[in-house]
Amino acid sequence: STWGLLLFSFEMERRVAASAGAVVATPFEAWLRGRGVEGLDSLEIHEFDAAEGGRGVRSRSAITRGAQILSVPLSACWTAENARASSLGPLLPPDLREDDVIAIHMLYEKNMVAEASTWAPHLSLLPETPPYSSLFFNDDELELLVGSDVHAYTVALREQIRADFATLVETVFRPNPSVFPLSRFTVEEYRWALCTLWSRAMDVVLDGQRLRVMVPFADMFNTRADAPVCHDVVRRADGSAAIHVLAGADARRGDQLYIGYGAVANSKLLRFYGFVLDTNPHDNVEVRLAMAPEAPLYAAKMKAYASAGIDLAAP
Repeated sequence: STWGLLLFSFEMERRVAASAGAVVATPFEAWLRGRGVEGLDSLEIHEFDAAEGGRGVRSRSAITRGAQILSVPLSACWTAENARASSLGPLLPPDLREDDVIAIHMLYEKNMVAEASTWAPHLSLLPETPPYSSLFFNDDELELLVGSDVHAYTVALREQIRADFATLVETVFRPNPSVFPLSRFTVEEYRWALCTLWSRAMDVVLDGQRLRVMVPFADMFNTRADAPVCHDVVRRADGSAAIHVLAGADARRGDQLYIGYGAVANSKLLRFYGFVLDTNPHDNVEVRLAMAPEAPLYAAKMKAYASAGIDLAAP
């Protein structure tokens, strides 16, 4: 493919330059720079051992904790706003949820525009199957989790994905068959797009509005138990918005850099990210409570639960 030949050419150039001590941008980095991304001189994507998280980000120079290491304009990110600003905008119902808007945009660029897509440099780095997520377990693997909240939530979420896809077929895909052919917009592809988004997106608040954003390059950072949440959305001097990532710890040249994913339990990490942490300070075990209205002191007990912030009606 044309993109494959370009990747090969850049890789050969990178290896020659690396042997001479120079730094040459990969096609992905060149694409990022063209979109106004800042900080790439100090960072690079690297394939670490599986025990270290696999593909991640490492430093090209010494970095001090708290220093800004990456700035990515929202215009260079996967967002619902950018999807609606694309040619797909008129075809997306106004009440379509944010995740579906982004997922449909991803699938359109991946399966319809393909190598001609302006997003191809990023799409080419995304795994065909989000690795190890319980949403991709086969029946035998999932059976091993029976009795855990991971099993219950995974089964329920699989069913929800199928139901949501069926709704999209009737409301978006079937009414626009030339843009969204069902041979390319399948439930399996839809699940891939959602799981890719869920495992890589950041949730931020801009001007009082919550946004879900998948940030090219920033989505390559791995996490570990002691890594702080060190990203936010800010306004640049020109008024545009960008995702900023700060160094969560001091780093030497060649060190892997980590960012925190927030207070996420292992059960959620396995469902959405495809891994667990050996030592997770945010791990928990869910205890499901139920109480019949005819139980003794029902009203008093419900009031006590509510005062403690426990909602028995929550899933």
